[in-house]
Amino acid sequence: VGAARQPAARARERLDRLPRVGRDELRLVPVLRTLLSSSPSHVRDDRARLRNAAQWYASHDLSFAAVAAFWRSGEQARADELLASRGTRMIAQGDAASIVAFLTDPEVTRSREGGLAPGARRTLGLALNHTGQAYAALGVLAPLVQEADRDGWDAGLAVRVAAVHFSQGELPLARDILDRVAQHDLPDSGDGITWRAARANVASMLGDDDLAQQLATTALQLAHQSGAPGDLTAAHQAIAKTSSGSRKAAHLTMALTAARADGDAVSMARILGNQSYALLAAAQCEQAVTVSR
Repeated sequence: VGAARQPAARARERLDRLPRVGRDELRLVPVLRTLLSSSPSHVRDDRARLRNAAQWYASHDLSFAAVAAFWRSGEQARADELLASRGTRMIAQGDAASIVAFLTDPEVTRSREGGLAPGARRTLGLALNHTGQAYAALGVLAPLVQEADRDGWDAGLAVRVAAVHFSQGELPLARDILDRVAQHDLPDSGDGITWRAARANVASMLGDDDLAQQLATTALQLAHQSGAPGDLTAAHQAIAKTSSGSRKAAHLTMALTAARADGDAVSMARILGNQSYALLAAAQCEQAVTVSR
C-alpha cells in the first residue's frame, strides 16, 4: 500500500498544478462504476437509494446527475422539473451532450406519451445547439416558437432561439428574434441581462455600435445590482465586445473571474478563446499560447 501511495501522490501533485476549468466534481472511476453496477439487483434497483442520491446531487449543484437518478427511481416529474429549472445551468457545467443523449434515448422518449414538456424542450434545444446540431435544435424549438408568436415571447426563449441563428451566421434573423421581446417587460436580472448582452453582441456584429454600447452598459449596471456571477459573466462579455485595448482585456478578465465563480465551464472556454485572440492581435504570442493551454 505504501509503495502504491507514492506514485498516486505524485500524480495528484501533478494534477494539482494544472489550471482548473470549471469546478471539481466527484466522479466514479470507470472500474468502480462497473463493479458497483454488477452488484445484486435488490441493491442496484433500490429506488429509495436512488432518490436519496438524486436529492444529494440536486442539493450539491450536480443537477444532471440528479436528473438521471430521479428518472431511474421512477420520479420522472422531478427529473423534468430539474431539466426545466436548471437546464441552462447543466449546460454551462458541460452536460449538453449528456442531456441530448438522455432526452433522445428511446427508453426515455417512449415513456413520454405527450412528448417533451416545454421546459425540457427548451433545454434540449439549447443542448443540441451547444453540441453543434443547429438544425435539430430549431426543429425541437419550433413548437415553442409558434406558441411564442401567438402568445408573446419571453427573454429566455428569445436568447436561445437567437443563439441558434447566430451560430449559423444568420445575424439579422437573430436580431429579429431578440426584438420580438417586449423590452419594457425585460427582467432586471437573469434572462433580462442575458438578453441585453446577446442583443448588444448582435448589434456590435451588425455595426450598430451606439446601441451595442448602450445595451452593454445597462447590462453591466443591472449585473452589479444583482451581484449574480452569471449576470456579471454575461455583462462583462458584452462590455468587452464593445471595447478595445486595455479596457477590453480588463472586462474579459472580470468576465473570466465571474464565470469561474459560477462554475460556468462553457463561458470560461469562450472567454479564454477571446483572450487568446486579443493577445494574438496584440502580437503577444507567448501569452496567447499560455491562455490557450
